[in-house]
Amino acid sequence: MASSSSSAVLADLGRSSYVSQRGLADTLRRLQSTGKLSKEETVSRSSIKRAREFEMESHATRFGKICIDKELTGVSGSTLNVTLVNPVSLLVYLLENNMALQQIFVERLRLHPCDYGSKWRLIVYCDEVVLGNALRHQNNRKLQVFYFSFLEFGQGLLSKEDLWIPLAVIRSNKVTELGGVTVVWPQILDPGLLYLHILLS
Repeated sequence: MASSSSSAVLADLGRSSYVSQRGLADTLRRLQSTGKLSKEETVSRSSIKRAREFEMESHATRFGKICIDKELTGVSGSTLNVTLVNPVSLLVYLLENNMALQQIFVERLRLHPCDYGSKWRLIVYCDEVVLGNALRHQNNRKLQVFYFSFLEFGQGLLSKEDLWIPLAVIRSNKVTELGGVTVVWPQILDPGLLYLHILLS
């Protein structure tokens, strides 16, 4: 892997709008072949993935890695290995690096103190999204995105997408194979969000 800064650039590619990893890697190779991109950096789907993993590793907090691997079990006994967000670690990272989020938390904690007598309430949400052209890719581009937030943010703040923190993104057909969202949710919530609840108690 090259330097951390070049890794960050490679890891951030494709985030402003959807592009397949294969298409992104092909574009980068074409830029290399015309001399518009350094030949020192390896460009492929796997190198982009490695760069993103490297960046995630570098942002670990005292509560561990931001992303963790977990095996989900389906109703028929089938299993699926997925990457989940460690909610405690991600929330700590966001609060340490996002001044606007810090201010929101301070304001809401002032209005709704979080202690043993008045705990903050976790809420969860899931939505299906389709990347790219929905008509051309009806099944393999559909994703189930799982989020969490806090009821104490109030209706106004909860209408803002940025205050719904992602827990996992799993292909919809894989969720269906496991038995549906109701089978996946309990496994995602345990134990990360429960631990977060304890910390806030």
